Amino acid sequence: SEQVGQHLVERTSGDTSAMLEVFRKVHIWNGSPNNKAIDLLCEEQALDSFADYLIMRDKKTAYAALASTSEADRAKIIAKLDYRLDMLLEISKYVRRRMYAGDIAATTGIKVYLVKKFMTVVKDYDTKKIMHCRKVLGLVDGAIRDGAKVGVWETLIALW
Repeated sequence: SEQVGQHLVERTSGDTSAMLEVFRKVHIWNGSPNNKAIDLLCEEQALDSFADYLIMRDKKTAYAALASTSEADRAKIIAKLDYRLDMLLEISKYVRRRMYAGDIAATTGIKVYLVKKFMTVVKDYDTKKIMHCRKVLGLVDGAIRDGAKVGVWETLIALW
């Protein structure tokens, strides 16, 4: 409906790639989703987008994705980034063995589109860089637990 379409545009801040991802997920259903379904799909997209953009070192776009992430979902960001760092370590191990993306996906269980996406930056994430990123995540997590509300996520983006 027009009302749900308007809600989608507002929820994604007009980001056409985010809207396309929601359309792909909605296409599976027969019928029209309601606002709650759009909210759930957009939250998932924003969370994945922020973590992926930060891993890909696109800080400007990561900051834009952070703006569309609700305050309640920001607590999940640290766990998502930690999971992505584990994924990078796993992909890196098989890239050094000169395996193809499909073989890495079959061996590790990581989705092939994520393997292809992260294969280009996996060389930038050696053990030292991953340790640095985990320290930054710990710093941010500690600041959030201590009650910091201003500038925490911007610090994460800057120090990444």
